[in-house]
Amino acid sequence: MPRPSRHNPEGDLHTSSSTGIPRYNARGRRRSEEHVLEDGELMIDKLLKLSTRPRFHGNGMVQWYLTETKRLHIWSRQLPVLENHNALIHDHNFHMNSRVLFGLLNHQIVEIQEDEGEHTHRVIQFIPDKRKSAKGVEVMTGRPVIVHAANLHAPSNYFQSSRTFHKSQSLAHLTITLMDKKRDRFTNMARVICPIGQEPTDAVDPERMPSETRMLEVVDAALKEMGPSPYLNMLTIH
Repeated sequence: MPRPSRHNPEGDLHTSSSTGIPRYNARGRRRSEEHVLEDGELMIDKLLKLSTRPRFHGNGMVQWYLTETKRLHIWSRQLPVLENHNALIHDHNFHMNSRVLFGLLNHQIVEIQEDEGEHTHRVIQFIPDKRKSAKGVEVMTGRPVIVHAANLHAPSNYFQSSRTFHKSQSLAHLTITLMDKKRDRFTNMARVICPIGQEPTDAVDPERMPSETRMLEVVDAALKEMGPSPYLNMLTIH
């Protein structure tokens, strides 16, 4: 398997070391997207030529930014959800479109009800990309209710507005999705839902993240199993 490399052959991309999220200039964004997605096949050798690096999210997936807006998600049973993770339900501060490239994804839309029933959970709000711990600000309490759920096979596609609580889980030994995001005009704060009386677990805690070598092994095996996909270039938000 190829060794991890920090070399950037394009010379146009810059990465935040704490988040793995790329900062692009226009030329870097165009060239990297063409390089990664142009022939409908993702391989570890291509990803290693990007300056972005994989990171593990506690919901059970490896995330890898392919471009400024497109992010690859790989759920593998070799890297399960963090133990005792209590903040699977969350929202985003951007609109997103996501396509299932391989496997089976269970996707749920959740609302927090304040007026009916016992309040069992609280909503915690974070400042994006500035979390040094799992603590945030409690903004409300209520009872989480699933208002929509679907099992999505490849090439299913779903759109989700910002500030919508959701939860996604793989129902297969391997599920791969490609997300395209569009940031809102105004910057909001991301939120999670966790039980009352508990602090939410930090889904991107570097102390609980698998090693990069292990993540690359999982990504390499996953992309080889998926093989070429005709769906890679069919995802965009206008």
